Order: sequence, then structure tokens, then C-alpha cells
Amino acid sequence: MQFGIFDYVIGNGILHHLYYNLDQSLINLHKLLKPGGKIIFIEPNIYNPYVALIFKIPYLRKKAFLEPDEMAFSAKFIEQKLKTACFSKCKIEIRDFLLPNVPKALINPVIKLGNVLEKTPLTYIAQSIFISAEK
Repeated sequence: MQFGIFDYVIGNGILHHLYYNLDQSLINLHKLLKPGGKIIFIEPNIYNPYVALIFKIPYLRKKAFLEPDEMAFSAKFIEQKLKTACFSKCKIEIRDFLLPNVPKALINPVIKLGNVLEKTPLTYIAQSIFISAEK
């Protein structure tokens, strides 16, 4: 493995698949970055009711085709893991109320409603955690 070769590592729905190996995975990501390099990820928020149901209830995990090793997490959890892996300038935002399988006709209204809800304490239960951090 070559170290310090990437300016950015970006992923959507990746880290929660590494839940039980997250500590070492974040250390390895840190090693792959050049000084000042950044990671950017979007991950499921365990405090979203839909996400909590499919990740915590075995029957629904199976219906959602979740792998045994994947688990959603909280913003506080991932922020602590990033700091432990020596990342700095950690920015964690909870956003996105658009759920999978929303009918096409409702996508724009749900996005507009989500934009409003993200400005309230209800953003805590939005679907996604937007993560950025720097080496």
C-alpha cells in the first residue's frame, strides 16, 4: 500500500459497511491521504426512524438485504472515531429527508420539506450524516 498519495477520498454509503473494522479503516484512510488531504462521506444516520428500523430489526435487515457487518451510526459516534484516527477539521452534518422508494411525484416536495426541516431540531432525525475531515 502506498501512503500519502490522495488529495481526497470520497464515498457514499461505504463506512457503515466497515462498522466492525471502522477504527483500522479510518487509520488506513488517514495514511492514504497527502498532508491536508480530505475525506468526504455520506452515511446513514441511526437516529432516522427508517434507518433505525431496517438496521435494528432482524426481519427488516433481511428484507433490506443488509449485510451482517453493516451498521448505521450517529454523528457523535463517527466524530469520535475520526478524532481517534487523528483527523482534524471534522465537520459532521445531519441532512437529507429523502428516503428510498419515494414516488417520483413526491421527490421534489419531500426535498423542499427536508430543506425546511434541516433548519429545525428535527434535522437530528434526517436520513444521512455528511462527513468531512482533514489529515
